Amino acid sequence: MLNYFWTVTDKDSLANLSRIIVSQFLLDKACCFQWKVGHPIYLSEVLLYLGLFMLNMSLAAGVVWLGAAAFLYYLSQYEEKLLLKRFGDGYRSYMREVGMWSPRLRRK
Repeated sequence: MLNYFWTVTDKDSLANLSRIIVSQFLLDKACCFQWKVGHPIYLSEVLLYLGLFMLNMSLAAGVVWLGAAAFLYYLSQYEEKLLLKRFGDGYRSYMREVGMWSPRLRRK
């Protein structure tokens, strides 16, 4: 496939190749994109502070982790209310399929 990539000169053929790569490798059900979370950036921040707490094992790092998790949970709830007002039922159905911070294994 790499050989094909380097010999392509036609713009349409290159676009078709990129569609094949995206559909076969990135969007496949067996890939890591199968499990979606609604707020991946907030989740990564909570995991970062958890790692900081586990690295230091101090009371201060634990308080920072709990405070950050509580604040980001509040922020997620507030953001979801705004998105529900703006997008309505479309976002509500998205919320049923996707967990806030953890992937939903079963759909509601």
